Amino acid sequence: MYVWIIGFLLSLFDFSVINTS
Repeated sequence: MYVWIIGFLLSLFDFSVINTS
């Protein structure tokens, strides 16, 4: 299942956005 992978990538993306902002 790639569901957890998608959630993981989204989490990293959100984390990056929070750091840059």
